[in-house]
Amino acid sequence: MPTLGKAEMERLLAIKAPPYQEVVEAANRWMVRKGVSAHGLAQQLGMGRSTMNLFLQGRYDTHAQIRRPEFLTARIWGHITSNPVPLPKAPPERLLETKNAGAIRRAFKAGLFQRACCILYGAPSTEKTFLIKCLLAERACAGHDDALYIYASQEMRALEMLRALSAAAGTAVRSNQRYDLREALLENFRRRERLPLIIVDEAQHMLRPPFAALEELRQLRDQTRDEMADDRHDAEGCGLLLMGSHDLYLQFERNALLLKQWLSRITRKEQLTGMSADEVMEIAARELGRRAAEAAREQLLKASREVDAYATDEEGKRVAPREYYSVRNLSVAIDAAREKLRAKKEHAA
Repeated sequence: MPTLGKAEMERLLAIKAPPYQEVVEAANRWMVRKGVSAHGLAQQLGMGRSTMNLFLQGRYDTHAQIRRPEFLTARIWGHITSNPVPLPKAPPERLLETKNAGAIRRAFKAGLFQRACCILYGAPSTEKTFLIKCLLAERACAGHDDALYIYASQEMRALEMLRALSAAAGTAVRSNQRYDLREALLENFRRRERLPLIIVDEAQHMLRPPFAALEELRQLRDQTRDEMADDRHDAEGCGLLLMGSHDLYLQFERNALLLKQWLSRITRKEQLTGMSADEVMEIAARELGRRAAEAAREQLLKASREVDAYATDEEGKRVAPREYYSVRNLSVAIDAAREKLRAKKEHAA
């Protein structure tokens, strides 16, 4: 950093930044959520990239040639707090209380508060991702940062999974070594008041030999249990919620000999199904009133209808395509119907 004048030093010290490591984690979370790179943050502050990297790696306050690191800590803290990440927006459609939503909410709470290891699986039309993001938005809007969501792509391997999880947690370490990333996550979890819930979407992509990414998750759960649970009076480590397609749990069973350690840790599993026409109308009646719902029956069912072209039976065998109804589509249709009713009342008045 350039030499600071007395007035600037007084201004920075007046910011009263928290301890250095807390600012490092806050800066990392801020960059992830703002979509800003370390170089981008350095440019915003008018400082060198190497200085910023040193800071974000957690080594700035121990570097032999650096004096008074509290000034840079205050400078970065002041910048990210004066340019906050916008509060997460609630999903555009209100979360409707379907049977699937209830099952996902129960699994979410079990993983978060009871440290359960849960598996949810079902057709795309069961809206697992949509519903879990509704719950994540609710949690974040309430000011909590204890649920970490990652999406498992087909190409995701153990290293990429740990990097995605590190970004979600806001850790300071950037490394090509799985050990470094895992240890940084454990240190991050250790400093938290509550052990987090890790949510993996499309988790079926992790179920292929040698199951390295899956085993990293198990190791994180086991280590947080062995090293931290006693201090926090928890019987388990960090919570896990794996969500995926029809055959997610079936893949565990098919690989039972290789995944017996995993199977012994699963505390809750549930197969989700799409809504039936009766559930659609039950929800519509609750939201719009029974008379209005019946009047709009055909439009609501048509707007909500989905077809699962990859339907399977309980043994994982392909069956004929099944018709379901989508909660996301129903939410939009109900909002549109409600708006029509409002406009009709205003016109009549």
